[in-house]
Amino acid sequence: MSLFPFRPRRAVIASLALALTCSLHAAEPALPVEAQQRLESLKAGYESFVLKSVTIPYEEGIKALNARVKPALERESAAAAKRKDLDALVRIKADIERTDQGLLLTDAEAPPPESLKNIYAAYKIEAAKLRSTRKLSLTDARQRYDKGLAQVQDELTTAQNVDGALHVKQLRESLANAGDDVAATRGAAAAAPLDGPYTNSLGMKFVPVPGTTVLMCIHETRRGDYASYASASADAGSSWKAVSFESVSLSADDSEPVTMVSWDEAVGFCDWLSKKEGRTYRLPTDEEWSTAVGLAGKEPKAGPPAAKGKAADKVFPWGASLPPPNGSGNYADAAFTAKFPKHFFFQGSSDGFATTAPVMTFQANSQGIHDLGGNVWEWCSDWIDDAKERRVARGGSWYGYEADDALSGNRGGIPPAQRRPYYGFRCVLQSTDTAGKPDAEDALVGRWVFKVGDFAMDKELLSNGSVISGNIPGKWKVTGKLLRIDYSNGAWAEFDLPAKNGRMKGRSNKNEDLTAEKK
Repeated sequence: MSLFPFRPRRAVIASLALALTCSLHAAEPALPVEAQQRLESLKAGYESFVLKSVTIPYEEGIKALNARVKPALERESAAAAKRKDLDALVRIKADIERTDQGLLLTDAEAPPPESLKNIYAAYKIEAAKLRSTRKLSLTDARQRYDKGLAQVQDELTTAQNVDGALHVKQLRESLANAGDDVAATRGAAAAAPLDGPYTNSLGMKFVPVPGTTVLMCIHETRRGDYASYASASADAGSSWKAVSFESVSLSADDSEPVTMVSWDEAVGFCDWLSKKEGRTYRLPTDEEWSTAVGLAGKEPKAGPPAAKGKAADKVFPWGASLPPPNGSGNYADAAFTAKFPKHFFFQGSSDGFATTAPVMTFQANSQGIHDLGGNVWEWCSDWIDDAKERRVARGGSWYGYEADDALSGNRGGIPPAQRRPYYGFRCVLQSTDTAGKPDAEDALVGRWVFKVGDFAMDKELLSNGSVISGNIPGKWKVTGKLLRIDYSNGAWAEFDLPAKNGRMKGRSNKNEDLTAEKK
């Protein structure tokens, strides 16, 4: 097998650079405008250099290397099937899947089949060359980045800006200590714990929710926030862009809550923001949302969300009286019925908005959080009940006109793919950054045995979010307290987290009970 050396892979190195630079810049002290602009320019230059000089060449190298070895793997797969060698067939099929996913075969733990040892030995040599070239190129990129950071540090020191200089010094130390792979980089510079109000790079403001481990955004996710996501990812969809209700267009102002987003699209926004910021953003759990609205201790902890809706009867975000007092929230009111005369509304209530209102228009609650009652329904991470077909939504909306709609404990059960002009979401932020910690996502990487009754299946969760599962590849991600696996054939599985002693329990899209045990 004739293999040639390659130059310095987009998914690996781009995520390395992004994870590193986002975590380095996630929580900056107040800096002079010029220094802040310099840091942002250095960061952009570093990411651009890594993409063009490291990422793309490395990915092309792996692609060419795998293209050379794949025919041999396919021939050996056919031979193994002919001689009924199941163990060899499983291993070779897994390696063929690795080549299709752009992964190096040398990352596999099991030894190669005897008949492929010589080919694998040559492959290993070429893979080592790729990694060596990547390392040299990354070192060059980091040295350039560090040189620019050192200049900013010196200037801040000269200006006696101690906090700023120390911050840049920490960036340089994190850069120096970063490893050569994604996992090492993610662990190199975890974002500092948050114990007070926090404003992120999009201007989204978060406050701690007592009794939980999260900070909740004080406003619903805005159109402007979502537009930033949409500009970076095709997964954002387009339904949110021009929204109307019965031929009446909703405001497209950036300060309005984004609507017409599915549950998966809301989760996608949180995932994108987590990677961008180097912190853990997600949808709130049903219990966290209840705590934020003031129902802590007033609802049972056990049982599905659907069973808790009446536990706090006659408790509204503003008190115990109806209709909603003017200024308490955006519900179906006099302005609504003037625009949509065929619909019911809260008589005696007037908030001045026929559809959505700009976020934070109405008074915040005692924790400083706005619009937990009215404006738009807010997706939560939980299923509404054990059927696992509908997700929880909380808070009511500008379309709500019934007393039950406005109850603090009311839950909507909505199919996750459904979009409406009165469905939106808000994010929560983990008060401590769990990205890369052994008890979080990294602990899930590896080989597992999934069981349905007496039937067992071997799965491998890879650090890049891929799943090796026989002939059906998949993707995995963590959302709140759930591990979600989506397979290419449309099937899915969900497991409750955290995993305890290497074991998880979950369910499939067929509503089958699943267990998983790490090998």
